[in-house]
Amino acid sequence: MKAAAFLGRHTVCWQEFADPKAIPGYCVVEVQASALCGSDLSAYYRSEKPAKVIPGHEFSGVVVDTAPDSPLSPGDRVAVYPIKPCGNCAPCRHGMSKFCRQPESLGWNRDGGFAQRVLVPEESCERIPTGVTFEQAALCGDAMGVPFGALDRIQARPGETVAVFGAGPVGLAVTMAASRTAFPWSASAKPLPCFTQAPRARSSCIRRAATSAPLPLAMRSPASSRVAPRRNKPGSGPTAPSSCA
Repeated sequence: MKAAAFLGRHTVCWQEFADPKAIPGYCVVEVQASALCGSDLSAYYRSEKPAKVIPGHEFSGVVVDTAPDSPLSPGDRVAVYPIKPCGNCAPCRHGMSKFCRQPESLGWNRDGGFAQRVLVPEESCERIPTGVTFEQAALCGDAMGVPFGALDRIQARPGETVAVFGAGPVGLAVTMAASRTAFPWSASAKPLPCFTQAPRARSSCIRRAATSAPLPLAMRSPASSRVAPRRNKPGSGPTAPSSCA
């Protein structure tokens, strides 16, 4: 099969790799959509060659090979969560697997989704509902999962205003999610303040129910990131911050 390889010094190319085979607990997914994350770009821009794994951790596809007794079947359309916790470290044993110290991470320490086919943990596969495209499903794990987690963490309540700092893909996803009242921690559907330095991102904010303003100089200093978030009183400005810069 063919897969992308980051060679360092702004160089990426297609290379031949062996086809993966299903083993107990793992299935083979034929990739249909794979998104490019900012962390992938950082690997692309490095001068040295990155780790010898196929990159890509935001992808979806079709199951094409399974081991005996697999809960999945060939032909299943699946979105892939890129991290498999070890289940043995202290955080995993205490039910906090997102802080796993030795996870399997597709695209980082295991071959990922910039390939025609990928060996994927069965527990990382989520069947895609009818009506959801592969492109949409590929964004569920990181591009939308991170914003949902951020809003859940700050516990934005109905009627509050969320100020979004940074209007890249994640910032825009926070804006979209916070403006929908269907979620229990969602803010109201009124325009949200979105701070960014990129003119094109400002126009994207406006299309996604957000007002836009340049990022203040004070918010761009490294020291500002150490200031603890606080809630303003209702009516005195944004009551919940979300930093996506």
